[in-house]
Amino acid sequence: EKMDSRRCILATDDMVAADLETLGHMNEIVRRTIKQGIRPEEAIQMVTINPATYFGLDHVGVLSPGKQADIAIIEDIYEMTIAGVFLKGKLVASKRELLIDLPKYTYPKEVKRSVKIGPITEKDLEIQGEGNNAVVRCIEVIPDQNLTGKTEETLRVNRGVVEADPAKDTLYISCIERYNRTGNIGRAFVKGFGLKEGAFAESVAHDTHNILVTGTNIKDMTIAVNAVIEMGGGIAISNKGRILSEMRLPVGGLITDELDGHEVSEKIAELERIITRELGCKIHAPLMHLSFLALSTSPAWKITDKGLIDVNNFKILPPVIR
Repeated sequence: EKMDSRRCILATDDMVAADLETLGHMNEIVRRTIKQGIRPEEAIQMVTINPATYFGLDHVGVLSPGKQADIAIIEDIYEMTIAGVFLKGKLVASKRELLIDLPKYTYPKEVKRSVKIGPITEKDLEIQGEGNNAVVRCIEVIPDQNLTGKTEETLRVNRGVVEADPAKDTLYISCIERYNRTGNIGRAFVKGFGLKEGAFAESVAHDTHNILVTGTNIKDMTIAVNAVIEMGGGIAISNKGRILSEMRLPVGGLITDELDGHEVSEKIAELERIITRELGCKIHAPLMHLSFLALSTSPAWKITDKGLIDVNNFKILPPVIR
């Protein structure tokens, strides 16, 4: 109650493209903040004058003489329904329709050559084990969180290679260094995706954006990774030795300049439907969940190209305990 709301700034982090398109961006977070009991004028203050003041932006953030006329017209202040948007005094959007033409930007070739490695082999992703069984370390996915748990599982060893076990919801996960600096490949196991078959890979992997892949078998994982490499970055889904679907992200392996926002939203939704329906994934937004498994700043365990990371203790752990 004694908190000064002028000291608060609202922000979003990663958002799924479909949520951006259907729910909105800052208006959605303001709406959620109001629903938590914050007065609408204070919630709006947290995304307008507060950040403008904090960042020293004198020309925006408040409606007053001499300021830039960037104005959102709100129909329902509790639901943050936006009727129109003015930028520099010009009406640019009304009733969810864009009224101006956005010029297409062509990215230079230098930012489109970020995947600098050749294809990998199945051997590159294998995790070695001895005897008939191995006790292994598993990252545990926590639904809708970028934090993870940690656990152990007993898996079969076949001809010196530890086998993933979809029946135990224990998949392989690998992180492949893509800038041709070290050739590192990190390998571990992960629980929580629920995949029954196949694999999916992407070059979106916070914060260093190497290539991440998870799957039930090494063959499909290798195929998915090599598809991402061949595209120069992107997302690929494989099953039974073939690519089911893929999406090029040629700009830094993170962005497409080939599709508009609506097309990106539809394509990612389609990829996630395939991962859910055809591979059996049981968590919402699997591509987002996978990308955060490389974020080695949040506990407990994550994966990087150096291997399985114990975030709290700053240690690299072998995937096989014994």
